[in-house]
Amino acid sequence: MEMQWLQHGEPLPGLEARGPYADGVAVFVTTGDGRRKPELGYDADGRAASPRERELLAAALGLDGSRLVFMEQVHGGMATAVDESAAGAGVESRATAVRGADALVTACGELALVGLSADCPLVALWDSDGAVCAVAHAGWRSTTAGIVRQTVEAMVRLGARAERIRAALSPAIGPCCYEVQSDLVEAMTSAGAAREEDFLRREGRVYLDLGAAVKKQLIDSGVERERISGAFACTMCGVGQFHSYRRDGARAGRQAMGVRLRAGR
Repeated sequence: MEMQWLQHGEPLPGLEARGPYADGVAVFVTTGDGRRKPELGYDADGRAASPRERELLAAALGLDGSRLVFMEQVHGGMATAVDESAAGAGVESRATAVRGADALVTACGELALVGLSADCPLVALWDSDGAVCAVAHAGWRSTTAGIVRQTVEAMVRLGARAERIRAALSPAIGPCCYEVQSDLVEAMTSAGAAREEDFLRREGRVYLDLGAAVKKQLIDSGVERERISGAFACTMCGVGQFHSYRRDGARAGRQAMGVRLRAGR
């Protein structure tokens, strides 16, 4: 059964995951409402572009802003387990984010793990007994570097079981818009990060279905197909809802996806 997403309005537009298997885990994606798009990213100097919106996000999760945790997101394959000591990482500036990480994993319910994107898929994962959760930044480079597998393995080390893990993919640039070049095709296929069917060829051009590649890697890592939801919108097409670097270049902001365990874990 597909994850259900509920749209929220002011003060911080966004989507909240709902479903018969929510397992008490809070999963969210920030979106625009046609009038404005929340900006959860960093400015050109690496400072939080909108500290106020980060505070609103934390409040929506029942937390103080100092309990959010951001990662550096270097387009690599490192998944980092964090505990209470990471609280507030990256909240004020990218320089204080969890270094070198493209995925965060925790067993602490007093933290909310946050990923940022302007086209790349983000993936929220959680063990269905509510004891471990994670968020991963799965752009093509991170996917090629094995970020999905590394994240699942890090969750298992904290006590999760792959067959109990559920995953939700954020909106991301879709195969309708994600035109790629031959070097990317070669890099992903040679690494086993994408299959030939993940590339669509139209009018002499090649387009990547990165969401499909990420889902396949989740399945290969032991996550059951029916436990994977999301990837329900294209960021480049969604002008009024989503930030898109491919569409807007350096002017693009960032949407956030994150996850928090039940309070008291």
